[in-house]
Amino acid sequence: MLNKMLRRMPLCVAPISSIICGLVVLTILISGCSPAVQTHQGYLQKPKLTEHFFISSDDNKLPLTVWKPKTGKTQAVVIALHGFNDHSGAFKELGSNLADHGYLFYAYDQRGFGNTQNRGIWAGTDLLVQDLKEIVSLIEKAHPNLPIHALGESMGGAVILSAMSRKNKANRPRLTSIVLSAPAVWGRTTMPAWQSKILDSLVHVIPMIKLTPQGLDINPSDNLDMLKALRNDPRYITESRLDAIYGLTNLMDRALEASGYQDTPMLILYGAKDDLVPRSSTCKMLTKLPNGKQKRWRLAFYPNGYHLLFRDLEGALVVKDIIAWFNSKKTELPSGYEIDLSEVKNFAHSDCLASSKLIYK
Repeated sequence: MLNKMLRRMPLCVAPISSIICGLVVLTILISGCSPAVQTHQGYLQKPKLTEHFFISSDDNKLPLTVWKPKTGKTQAVVIALHGFNDHSGAFKELGSNLADHGYLFYAYDQRGFGNTQNRGIWAGTDLLVQDLKEIVSLIEKAHPNLPIHALGESMGGAVILSAMSRKNKANRPRLTSIVLSAPAVWGRTTMPAWQSKILDSLVHVIPMIKLTPQGLDINPSDNLDMLKALRNDPRYITESRLDAIYGLTNLMDRALEASGYQDTPMLILYGAKDDLVPRSSTCKMLTKLPNGKQKRWRLAFYPNGYHLLFRDLEGALVVKDIIAWFNSKKTELPSGYEIDLSEVKNFAHSDCLASSKLIYK
């Protein structure tokens, strides 16, 4: 998507407009611009959970939605992190579905998204990771006898990967397992060099310019009704600041690097028709996962899956796999689309999934 966005940025073509554009750019360069990034406002209080908010240590109110089991014993807790420009409402159906199966499901608007303060302004990888650590700690205290799992979609998966790196040593959230749905791992090492250089240069010239995917050949899902509702959702961000995209790229760099330092049981979900996270990036992540721990990593590769997997038309298959994983790390995934990850890791080429074999079919 970034590739196509950069190609569509306005260019100065006419002689007079070229002079004007040149003067404007020169003025901006002289004045100097820096990417806008939210900062932690200091430890003002102990983090806490209310009925509708997760309130961080710097008193930032992050909207919170909780789906509770209506009957029976609560099996475990799931903390869900949404994708770029999205919000906690992304988990409306999934949260309700898991609650029906006995899971206490939490989802919050990450900083800069949904109905948070400073909406549209990137929060920075460290701050996003810190928020996750704080809410895990709060839920751990509220439910000391329950396993805690994390589920991240796209950018949310990148935040979880970054937080769970062994490089963080003891300063990691204590999670029983994680699920990564189309994790955003399109780091600079898997981008064309020209693309990352243009992004890194322009963000210090015009960080505030807003880009939109309109007109681009991108299909995040085959669920057209869901996509239409998303476009009309006031909580969803339809135009992204360039410095937010730059910040996301920094996060993806960190997540891709962190994939080599994982040791928490992990289920990875990826669709063959994903237009947003290139397959080469996903393969790079898969091949970086530590050797000798293959039984901790499991991969489901959906032939008809897009980026927003559990909201696709065949999303019910994905949801069943997620529930099966949370119930037991050894059970067969109901979809039958699990890939032999040890075989995938042996492929060095960028499309490691091309020759992959299903375990159960």
